[in-house]
Amino acid sequence: MVSSRITDIPGSSDYLIGSIVCYSNEIKINEVNVPFAIIENYGAVSQETAKAMAIGIKDKFKADIGVGITGIAGPGGAVDSKPVGLVYVAIDGVKGSLCEKYNFYGDRVDIKYRTSQAVLDIIRRYALTI
Repeated sequence: MVSSRITDIPGSSDYLIGSIVCYSNEIKINEVNVPFAIIENYGAVSQETAKAMAIGIKDKFKADIGVGITGIAGPGGAVDSKPVGLVYVAIDGVKGSLCEKYNFYGDRVDIKYRTSQAVLDIIRRYALTI
């Protein structure tokens, strides 16, 4: 959804190199080099996984920044410690990295939209520091 929203803007190809939807752990590991140990020790939905995804995307595309997003949009997939709406967004780039945790509410579509808003805001704030 984030890439779609960015590419709705004319000229976005000057800034967006590409994106990967890393829905499965296999794609996280094989395509963006998230270490298996991170997923095994912290889970697919974790700050550590989001950070590793951001680094992996940045490295894969040889980009100035990479963004990693992982979460539980529902309606299933939740456990007591990781409820529906839990999202981690990480960014890694030339000015360092950051990761933010969110607990969104609503249905699956609401959570995905709120996540995309948060990601666009993090990218905006990060870009202001470059």
